[in-house]
Amino acid sequence: MALLPVRSRVLTGYNFSGTTAQRKTSAGLLQNAIWAMEDEINNPNAGDNAFFDLAMAHGGEANYTAGDNGVYVLKNTQGTTKAHDMLFYCTGAILALVVEQA
Repeated sequence: MALLPVRSRVLTGYNFSGTTAQRKTSAGLLQNAIWAMEDEINNPNAGDNAFFDLAMAHGGEANYTAGDNGVYVLKNTQGTTKAHDMLFYCTGAILALVVEQA
């Protein structure tokens, strides 16, 4: 398994060293920000989720180019039902494949 390059950055506002409850709150807000940007849940109101606000202030979903830095988002569905999205990292050629389950 190849290791992917990681950029060492600290997410502004994320509580890495607080109490268990504080870390769970940070993790929940970050997860909800990701789900909102994936259109899995409704966008939070301005000020309700600092991570979502931060992403939108830096371009958010409208500023993403598929394949930027080798990263793609797999928007999975089963028919018209949304399924869990995944990130896909690839530095080589991409073969588009659509699989429809019966």
